[in-house]
Amino acid sequence: MDADETGPILWENEVVAATVRYLRDHGWHIESYIVGKRHGPDIVATCAGQRLIVEAKGEGSSQEGTPRYGLPFDGGQVRMHVARAVYTAMSVIERKNAEGGIALPSTALHREYVKAIQSSLDLLEIPVFWVDRDRRVIADRGAKRFMKKFQR
Repeated sequence: MDADETGPILWENEVVAATVRYLRDHGWHIESYIVGKRHGPDIVATCAGQRLIVEAKGEGSSQEGTPRYGLPFDGGQVRMHVARAVYTAMSVIERKNAEGGIALPSTALHREYVKAIQSSLDLLEIPVFWVDRDRRVIADRGAKRFMKKFQR
């Protein structure tokens, strides 16, 4: 386990909340965000006339009563979640009505799967917002470049 993987696992709602705080702190207006099992974009934010839609994923199952409740996702599940998040970001970009980004827990598995596609994320300018166990957001280099483009 990495140093950033101590403490209780991060639910998707916590990843969303931390990313919303980060975006607000960096001058973005939050149009909407979703918590719970509702459908739609996890985070919609605007800044300097630009719209950003962020797909967030959690670290483990938050569905009480399921066999994996409270357990971290395994490698196959993390790979699928990263793939779904990237697909969603790419779909947003393809529609040409906003920029797409992803927010993920800062775990070794999540970082491993993102590292394998980092150059493609950079090419597509898809920002990655990493949320650690202390609910701090660390923007990857692509996210830092992305955020600078829209600073006031």
